[in-house]
Parts: sequence; structure tokens; C-alpha cells
Amino acid sequence: VCLEVLELLTRCAHAEQAEDESQGERTASFLLRVEFVQWMMRLSQRRQLPCTVYSRLLGVLALCAPVLSGRPLVVRYVAHIVDVVRKSCLAPGQQQTDEWRTRRLVASLHFVACLRLCSRCSSLLVSSMPSAHTGGVGSSRIEGPGMDLWLDLIEMEGRAHSTVRAAALRVLLSVISGTCPHAKSYFLGTPRPATVLLKLIRNGHPTLATISLNIVWVLAHNNQRAVALLKRLNAVEAVEAVHTAEWVQKGPKDVA
Repeated sequence: VCLEVLELLTRCAHAEQAEDESQGERTASFLLRVEFVQWMMRLSQRRQLPCTVYSRLLGVLALCAPVLSGRPLVVRYVAHIVDVVRKSCLAPGQQQTDEWRTRRLVASLHFVACLRLCSRCSSLLVSSMPSAHTGGVGSSRIEGPGMDLWLDLIEMEGRAHSTVRAAALRVLLSVISGTCPHAKSYFLGTPRPATVLLKLIRNGHPTLATISLNIVWVLAHNNQRAVALLKRLNAVEAVEAVHTAEWVQKGPKDVA
């Protein structure tokens, strides 16, 4: 019954978006108003929840993202997802072969990537400094995972499915294009983020290269510090190599 209800809500949201993108938030606003969104968030945190139900829940929540961004309940939920990601990332040398683990992780990251991330959410995701995640007086504080967690996940070529790596990159794209005024500073603290992104542009899977290129573009826009770093790392050479890549010559339909 739960899956059928979630499927119905998904169809309603997609139907609204197909009719008029500006009206696509109507279902999401209704679900938030009647506290169905809050119920889905609580249900998704239950232990032993079937992977199919979890993935569908996060899919519906992702469709509600336009009306959720910046709200305190979302900040708290992002803090929960950060914990999920930490637990899902296996130690080096281990194989991430469990399909259910991959599906749950991708669903979690997809939801985060759909949000218009505020400063608090961005800090929770990529800062290594403790941050109040409820936004109110007496808020509990958690320590963000820092950029290294995401970069480690993205670089796990043989240990993480390409969909997980792409989902992690989309989270970083959401961070750098969100509303946090100092989001770019998270990417410029050390040369590693830019180095990893350029490596993916040069040698990565087409999807990974495309997302990485978008992140680098946003990073360099109106930021001389980023431009200087990218020049030192021969970013121009990496971008030029994209134009001659086989997957680019085939056209967008072949990019997977």
C-alpha cells in the first residue's frame, strides 16, 4: 500500500510538471502542509526499511525539494543523510557489492542534489567544522565530513558504482551552485578538489566528466583565486581534451 501511494504521488508531481513547470510545486506544497513530508522523513529513518520503500520515499522527497530548501526540518534531515553517507562509505580495500546499499546511497544523494542548498546545509555536507544543524537556540552541533569524504567516494574507481560517484558529484555541484556565499572556499582550501575534478574531466566516465566540467565552470566564474589554481593545474589542457573525446564526438544521446 505504501509503495502504491508513493507511486501515485510521484505520478501527480510529474503530471503537474509536464503541464506547467511553475505549477509543479503544488503537490509538494500540499504534502508539506499536511505534514506528509515530515512523515516520509521519519519513515525513511526506520531501521530495516526495505530498500525499495526507502528509494521511493527519497524519490518523492526529491520531487518536493523546491519547497523544502532552507527549511529547518530539511537541515536536520541533511544532517541525517550525512550520517548515512558516512556509514555507507566502506573502508579502502573493501568491495561495495551490495546492490541495496548502492541504491539507498544513490537515493539519498539524489535528494540532496535536488535541493537549493543553504549555507547551513552546505556546511553540514562539506565543512569539517562543527555546525549547528537545527538552526535554533540550543541547537545540537555535528562535525561535517569535509570535502575529503566526497572526494574519496568519487575516486573509488573500483569500489563504488559509477552511479554513486555521479551522485556524489551532483551533490558537490549543488553545493557550489547553492546560496552559500562562501561555497567556493570549500573547493579551494587545498588543490585536491580541483585536481580530482580535472582528472575526471581528462579520464573519467562521460557522465562524471560532464558533471565535473560543470563544477569547474561554476568554480572559475568570477573567482580569480580559482582561475589561478586551475591554470597551475593545466585546466585549459583538460578542457580542450574534452572536445576531442570520443564520447563527445558521438553526441549527447550516447552520454550515459
